[in-house]
Amino acid sequence: MKEINVDGGTFVFDGCNTVKLAEKYGTPLYVMSENMIRSKCREVRRDFIDKYDHVRAVYAGKAFLTMTMCKIVESEGLGLDVVSGGELYTAAKAGFPMENVIFHGNNKTPGRFN
Repeated sequence: MKEINVDGGTFVFDGCNTVKLAEKYGTPLYVMSENMIRSKCREVRRDFIDKYDHVRAVYAGKAFLTMTMCKIVESEGLGLDVVSGGELYTAAKAGFPMENVIFHGNNKTPGRFN
């Protein structure tokens, strides 16, 4: 999969003309490829989860977490790693199965787990 290329001097990301994106949404602009994210999730599944017994892989929510990202990660069969109440809230609002969420880190009070 070739997500990044140059077409006629214009940077194209996953089929999207970045100049047109900047004109429409302004700059700075962060652009992510759902195709690329899903492809990487599938690589992890293929290389680890499907290959070895008793293995699970989790996406680190601290990298970038929105409800849409939660839905993508869950649909690709990965779990979710969260370290804050905000990340946990986002996962819950997205309908991410809590049995597939790892909530860790220091300074967690018992009230955080209720």
